[in-house]
Amino acid sequence: MEWLGKYESFIEKLVQFSNVCSQIAGKQVYFGGTARFTPVQIQILEYLLKNGQEHRKMADIAAVLGISPSALSKNVAQLLESGVVEKYHRNDNRKDVILLPTGKGKAAYEEYVTDIFQFEFQMVFQMLEEIPLAELEKLGAVLDYMSARQLDRIRLYSKKETEPHTLVKIE
Repeated sequence: MEWLGKYESFIEKLVQFSNVCSQIAGKQVYFGGTARFTPVQIQILEYLLKNGQEHRKMADIAAVLGISPSALSKNVAQLLESGVVEKYHRNDNRKDVILLPTGKGKAAYEEYVTDIFQFEFQMVFQMLEEIPLAELEKLGAVLDYMSARQLDRIRLYSKKETEPHTLVKIE
């Protein structure tokens, strides 16, 4: 893959990581506590615990997390069923659904954090400690750029699917 040049090894590892994440994205996994959640559900719960006081609409949350509104709705339905989040609306706007974590959700997240830190992030943080903060910020900017390009690709693909077309008979 000559076109990747000196970045080939890094890009290969990034693609592998992305593929592994895709494999587990919809699977409920045990995180050491009593609850089982998908990685996306944990991200939703984490977002709500960190930003719930902002009372953001579900569409805004989906955009921040980089998932489709339908994927957010599907995962929220499961979180509601398990009792870790609750739905609200503002008294002056009944249309927008606001999500807030419950006490059970906070407890489940704390169990997750304890387990995932020991299982994965303790070592990751040790490795990242060796990289200067400015370099980590540059790497973060690269990942932001790549995420944005992938979202652009999704939008372009979705647009092509909805454009008018004609049928051509196969003979």
